[in-house]
Formats: sequence, C-alpha cells, structure tokens
Amino acid sequence: MLGLAITEVVLIGAALTLATRLTIAGSMWPPMTTARIVLAGAVVLLCLHYFDLYSSPIAVNPREVAVRVTQVLGTACVVLSVLYFADPWIQLRWASVLGGTVLTGLMLAASRTIFLRLVGSARLAQRVLFLGAGPVAAALAAEIAQRPEMGLCPVGYVGDPDNGMGALPRVSDTRELVEVVRRERIARVLAAGPGPETLPVDLLLALRQERILVEDAAQTYEAATGKVALAAFRPASLYAGGAAAGDAMQRASSLLFALLLFIPALPLMALVAAAIHWDSPGPVIFRQKRVGQGGEVFTLFKFRTLRHNADAGGAPRPVERGDSRLTRIGGFLRRCRMDELPQLWNVIRGDINLVGPRPFAVEQEQWLAASIPYYRYRWLVRPGITGWAQIQNGYCASLADNEEKLACDLFYIKHRGFGLDLMILFLTLKILLLGRGAR
Repeated sequence: MLGLAITEVVLIGAALTLATRLTIAGSMWPPMTTARIVLAGAVVLLCLHYFDLYSSPIAVNPREVAVRVTQVLGTACVVLSVLYFADPWIQLRWASVLGGTVLTGLMLAASRTIFLRLVGSARLAQRVLFLGAGPVAAALAAEIAQRPEMGLCPVGYVGDPDNGMGALPRVSDTRELVEVVRRERIARVLAAGPGPETLPVDLLLALRQERILVEDAAQTYEAATGKVALAAFRPASLYAGGAAAGDAMQRASSLLFALLLFIPALPLMALVAAAIHWDSPGPVIFRQKRVGQGGEVFTLFKFRTLRHNADAGGAPRPVERGDSRLTRIGGFLRRCRMDELPQLWNVIRGDINLVGPRPFAVEQEQWLAASIPYYRYRWLVRPGITGWAQIQNGYCASLADNEEKLACDLFYIKHRGFGLDLMILFLTLKILLLGRGAR
C-alpha cells in the first residue's frame, strides 16, 4: 500500500505538470505554478484517502476501485473549484485542471490495474511456512488468504498435527524443518508455537545459513491486522522501555491540543448548550462515572443527547439506531460528534488524553473485566476521547465486539507513540467528515 501511494504521488504530479506544460504558450514557466500543482495534487491524494482507496478491502476490488476513482476525480474538481473561488491567486488554468483530471484518471487506472496484477501474482508472493500450529497460526493464515496485497503464500506447517489449521496442510515434523525449507523454496518461517528466541541455536544457524527470515507469527499478525492475537498474548510485552517518557510526552501534547481546541470551541459549545436547553427539559451536561487509568473512577462530561432520566430505574443501555430516548437535537449532536466537546475539559483536568482506550461506565467495565481475560490491562494508560479501537472497530454492542476492541486497545498500548497518536487523530477527522459509526 505504501508503494502504491508513493507511485501515485509521482503519477499525479507528472499528470498535472504535463497538462500544465501543454496548456502554457511558449517556454516560460509562470511564477508559483509548481506550488499550485502541488496544491492540486494534494487535493487529489486527500480524496483518494477519503474514498478509502488505500484500504485493503477496497484496493483489491476492481469494481469498487473503478467507481471510487471516478468519485475521487469529481470530488477533487469540486474542492478545487471552491478553493479557486475563495482565492483566485492559487488557481491553475482551467485547461490545465481539466487536462490534468483526464491524465490523472488514465494514470490512476493504469497504476491500479498493474497493482491488481502484481498482488494477484503467485510468482511474486513469498512462500511461507508455519513452525508450529494453533489459533494464532490459523488466524494469520486466514488473514493472508483474505489479503493478497501482503504478498505471502502459505505452504503449510511443520509440527504436531492440529485440526484447527483448516485447509493448511501439515508438511512434516519440526526435526525436518531445514529440509522442508530447501525442498519447498521457503522464503520466510513464521514461528507460531515457541517464538524465534526459543528455537535451538543450531536450528537458527541452519536457517540463517539458508538466508531464511524467521519471525514471530504473533508479531506478523499484529502488523497485518492492527491488533494483538489474544490467544498468544504475553502481558510482559506491554512493558516496553521508555514508556514513562512516552506517557509524559503524550500527556503534554494532549493538554496543549486540548487548550488550543477548547478556547475556540467555547462559542460553539455555548450555542449547543442553548439549543439543548431550548429543545428539552433537563441539565445541559450529562455526567457519568467512567473507569480511567489504574481503575480509578472519574466523571466524564458530555452534552446531553437523551431525554432527562431516560434510564431511570434501570441500568444505562447503549444507544441504538432510531432510539426513542434521543432528543430532537440529540441525534444530530451524536452524528456530528459535537456531544463529545465537553470532554476537552476532561483532557485539561487530566482524566483522559486525546488518544487512548475509550472509557466505559463503571458497571460495564466491571462486567467486561470479569468476562474477558486481560481486560484490566486497558487501564494501564489514560483513556482517550478517540482511540485505535474506535478507528478499527467503531461501535461495540456484544461481548465478541468488545473482545475485538480489547485486541486493538492492547495493540495500541504496546505500540503507542506520537506517530501512532497523530495517525489516529488524522483518521478520526476522516471518520468525522464521513459521519461513520455514530449512534
């Protein structure tokens, strides 16, 4: 996917440059033309991202690609029209824009066609062998089968027979690993039982001599899915070196961003508060006890979107689509996520960060902690307004949904850092613009 994105950056820039050159009379290159081309190219790239054309399920579906590339070009023209109307100084000539649109469409069609051919080529796929079997190996094999862009072709596994491996055949036992690697032309061994560090030294040396890459299947699964394999989860992996310094930096950046957002948002929050007060009786701010870092309980603030005392006499229920408890303005606030604005005050107070595992109500957290192994490890870090699990999974309703969410939260805790937080915030903005996942 990264290679595809870099290739298309070059192609889009070449298409716009060529179209501009063809529409300029003479050999003189007007001032600021390059900057204008960069702006137009950036708009096209953002539209490609907006329409999920760098998402694996979409990128490998030819019909979806064809439809969405057309949408990208149309949307890019609309966005550029608005920008040029707002500031004519940044405008490219319309002949350049129209010619660039046609050339960009042709180049994107060519790049996507070549991409689909490459990811579907069995010759270019690396032949991989699983060392050991079990749920992690089975889950990773299923992921590889659904993700041709990973460029991996599982041959089978060596080790004791395991019925859970499905159609993936058992090739041999572990003692014949080196012979199997040579015979099957294996490029990569995925250790699904014991990790690579527990393999005998002589076996590791023999594989190294064959120039074979040995990887932990659980780590490969994380890289492919963005979540940990709960069946092979090791709590010690969460305690990485330098975590305390990273937590301090994350807290400082969250506080800075919250202050920068809170002050400009005050007029909007005042308007929302007035609308809620006018729409239905009851308090403007909804307060609820949530579980934070270390299992400590804090009060979370949100704009009220349900009728006052809607859950009186019973445990709070998750909001469903078309929920009768929603006020007239509550549905709109939830769709555009404006009900979350008061949580900026929680960030400033230190209850939560901008990014982290999403906190739940105390009763729900206690139930999930009693029902799902390792759930309490979510409490190692400060919760957040948005998080990796929200980006990956969206709204959770069942116990199975929350197990998937935990796998994503543990992945975030294990790999958290400024870069990952920045990507989560960028993807959150995209979700806000698309209006996905709201209830």
